[in-house]
Amino acid sequence: TIVYLIKENYMKDKNITPNKYSNFKIVGYPDKLKSFVDYEITAPLYVRIKITNICNASCFFCGYASDLSDMHPTCDRTSEIPSGKVLSLINEVADMGTPAILFSGGGEPLVHPIAPEAFDLCYNRGLKYALITNGQNLDAKMAQHLKHASWVRLSMDYWDGDSLKRFRRVSPRLFEKIMT
Repeated sequence: TIVYLIKENYMKDKNITPNKYSNFKIVGYPDKLKSFVDYEITAPLYVRIKITNICNASCFFCGYASDLSDMHPTCDRTSEIPSGKVLSLINEVADMGTPAILFSGGGEPLVHPIAPEAFDLCYNRGLKYALITNGQNLDAKMAQHLKHASWVRLSMDYWDGDSLKRFRRVSPRLFEKIMT
């Protein structure tokens, strides 16, 4: 109750409108804030899982591509979490009380063969889930597994087939597929 009142008063005093994209997002979780005050260890609000380093693009600006960047020099672009371990991790996250999982990558999450089953497991375990993707593997079949996602962010840094080819170093024909 005290944490909620602090949040409410702080936001009112600062004339802050609640915004899910705010730097103050933690303020929307009074129980989590209270756990800090009480020195209580609780489950994280979400877990980010990078299920694969494999990618179906070759973006010139990618920090994970060792041939393009020294940001992650030991990144193995061929590694991924084994399918059974991905499912095990999801179950462990649910069991410890974490409410959400974000699937992202050092690679493209949708190239991992377990991705559809992983999304379904999240839903069946009552977890919120979200995805950051380049969109190349999005289709009607994949959409069925993502229909319960909290959100899906399509990373786009191009405006047509030619810019897609230039930035992502993939076929310009993919532009139409991604956009539909």
